Amino acid sequence: MEKELSENKQGTVKELINSLMMEIEKKDPAMKSHATRVANQCVLFTKELEQPSKEINQIYLAGLLHDIGMVFIPDNIATKKNGLNESEMEYIKKHTILSEKILSKYGVL
Repeated sequence: MEKELSENKQGTVKELINSLMMEIEKKDPAMKSHATRVANQCVLFTKELEQPSKEINQIYLAGLLHDIGMVFIPDNIATKKNGLNESEMEYIKKHTILSEKILSKYGVL
């Protein structure tokens, strides 16, 4: 029974992460690519440190979701190709706080 609960929890976590990643991709496909690259680099780093697989998996997820708060940054700022002005930069800085608020609502994360 405990194994079933664990498998159900893993399935739920995967669904949640897939949903969050789809939101990132909707905002800007480049953000999803960036998140995947960060997550993969985190895995390489934690493997170099010889961390246990559970830790490696957690770090991978953190890398994937580190910028989830960007989905709430206005498009004209989040995807702006030229330099940001001071006001726009203040919006961008808020994404880390938004990421924490989003992810802290999900105990499984």
